[in-house]
Amino acid sequence: MTKETFADAIGRVDLVAGVVRLELVSVEPPVDGGTQGQPVVRQRVIMPLEGFIGSLDTLADFAKKLEEAGIIKRNASPQSPKVN
Repeated sequence: MTKETFADAIGRVDLVAGVVRLELVSVEPPVDGGTQGQPVVRQRVIMPLEGFIGSLDTLADFAKKLEEAGIIKRNASPQSPKVN
């Protein structure tokens, strides 16, 4: 069986000595009557830069398939501000 980890998001990404570190975070419920939960690091994914770059291509392909299926919509490219 493959071990699985749930994360709400990627909280932080660092590059140190050619190694990329991704922090997977989950949002803890708010405490003391607050309205917003706090992100908590659950696990880190550590990979060489080359593997990370390859992963970006894989994620881009997946995002394109989601867009083609109508599951997500990509925002239009932001226009450059006009300078007078």
